[in-house]
Amino acid sequence: MPLPHSNCTRSLAWLCLLLSLGLALASRCTPGTGTTVGSDVSMPLVTLTLPSSPLPASPSSTRSATPYELPSPKATSVPSPSRVVSPTVTKVMSPTVYETSLALMAYDYQSALLPTAPDDPVYPYPRLDHTKVGPPSPHLYRAIVLENRYIQLTILPELGGRLYRWIDKASGYNLFYTNPVLKPTHWGIRGWWLAAGGMEWALPLDEHGLSEATPWHYTIERHPDYVSVSLHDVEERSGLVCTITVQLDNQHSYFKLIPQITNPTNEVVRYKFWINGMFSLGSQQAEVGLQFILPVKRVMVHSSGDKDLPGAGELMSWPEFRGRDMSRASNWRKYLGVFAYPAITSDFMGAYNHQTRLGVVRVFPHQIARGAKIFSPGDIPAAVWTDDNSRYFELWAGLAPTFWDEMTLTPGETVRWQEYWYPVNQTGGFAYANERAALNLVLSYATVEVAAAVTSALAGDMRLWHNDRVIASWKVALVPGRVFRRTLGSILAQPTGEWKLELRDAQGGRIAVLQKQVGRIIQRDAR
Repeated sequence: MPLPHSNCTRSLAWLCLLLSLGLALASRCTPGTGTTVGSDVSMPLVTLTLPSSPLPASPSSTRSATPYELPSPKATSVPSPSRVVSPTVTKVMSPTVYETSLALMAYDYQSALLPTAPDDPVYPYPRLDHTKVGPPSPHLYRAIVLENRYIQLTILPELGGRLYRWIDKASGYNLFYTNPVLKPTHWGIRGWWLAAGGMEWALPLDEHGLSEATPWHYTIERHPDYVSVSLHDVEERSGLVCTITVQLDNQHSYFKLIPQITNPTNEVVRYKFWINGMFSLGSQQAEVGLQFILPVKRVMVHSSGDKDLPGAGELMSWPEFRGRDMSRASNWRKYLGVFAYPAITSDFMGAYNHQTRLGVVRVFPHQIARGAKIFSPGDIPAAVWTDDNSRYFELWAGLAPTFWDEMTLTPGETVRWQEYWYPVNQTGGFAYANERAALNLVLSYATVEVAAAVTSALAGDMRLWHNDRVIASWKVALVPGRVFRRTLGSILAQPTGEWKLELRDAQGGRIAVLQKQVGRIIQRDAR
């Protein structure tokens, strides 16, 4: 791991970040940590569910400021993972972005932080004296909301710039796990981690990184057909400049995620970078009905409490291992985390809950982002991270294949890529996905099930092929949130062979294709 950089190096990194924001700062700087650029459209600062209150002036002052003390409520103002009151899908809605504030319950961990010395591997980030953590009380956090006709996103820049809430308007559910209380756990490289929920950015070390609980700067852009929020941080240990851009347009149900990491220093920097999404998919008990979609044949175990599974660093077959379908969380006896091995080789992954009938799709360039990890806490008591017994699971996305692998950036070098994240519902899962559509094909002895979900409006046709022969076709008019799904009765005496499900647009252009080679049909689990 790199040695701590000098103050001069960190100053250089901050200078690079400030220069990158120079135009925005010169033309349209707003008080506090946020900058707005783009069109002249502006939204007023408002407060949701709580009286208006001053917002912090800068990340540095936020870090040391006394937490906002509000009248003590009986319950948090954060919605539960069950149904969220949200606008319905509208036919016409330009994407919008605005600033507001959000009240969260938080344990008093700030007063229990311990400074670190230069020889500490997490320096200059603080450790925590867990015995001195105070009871929870309400606190007010700056929030940024992005919204289009299909989804609504909420970002909390003061909590590591995390993407905190993701509402699917078609179902009305929050897809992320949002912890009703900020409670420090004993996990993480620093010896403490806030399982706040949502999506966090882990840099420059593995697990949950070092800066998921510190404030990030941000820039807001408004354009006629899209809005975006760019979150910026100079990581204090490595000197790396990290920018995460979240973009929402007026046509699609996905949000675009654009990570960028730059080395402004004069040294080669070894680092690790991971995106961690914590999900509930609309359920307080997120593991019930859960299926992971990880398109690989082998995985490497990171950690597990199950003695019947291989140990850390060892391999196991996927999804079936010793007669257990490990893609189903119901077959997990203990906590488990695994990496795609030797790396992810497809451009998609995700999860689907067969009880809530909600799923999440991640589409990405696997040649760049080679790491894919899943985790579920299994038998770990929820009291470790929360006070209401709510549970979650994690989808991890990394540059390197595992936590044990490192990346390097030479002086002046930048790595940048683009991902698409979108909801699916009522599809029964998915076996293929790209940024335009997700397809599912489920075969059993008695039936054939097909499903398709799209990220923008599409008129076209679907065809089901078996051994190069079309056995069913449909004209379709699809929109995000409205799934196409059909179940066919027994149509073949012998269903083995090559199957193909194909979605094309009205001009005949191929949108998505799912292929399956079937040698032996296995009766699928009951849903």
